[in-house]
Amino acid sequence: MSITIADLNVMKQRCHEPIDRDALVDIREVDVNQSLPTEEKIVEFIKLIGNPYLYKYGDKVVRINFSPNETTFEERVKGYFQML
Repeated sequence: MSITIADLNVMKQRCHEPIDRDALVDIREVDVNQSLPTEEKIVEFIKLIGNPYLYKYGDKVVRINFSPNETTFEERVKGYFQML
């Protein structure tokens, strides 16, 4: 499964809709295979988290939003996995 920019845009829009807290994935339970190349780590992370713009951390709901003039989400995720 590949993730497209259009897929990410849909996920971004969904983070503003009403949510079911119980349906969200807790990011602490996401375990990405560190032996994968960076691009594959990103895809695996998105598959595991469901929506990278909306997830849980314990009992807290996390909504991610970036300023349009800042680094994109895709660039931030790629940078994060390159640091690992």
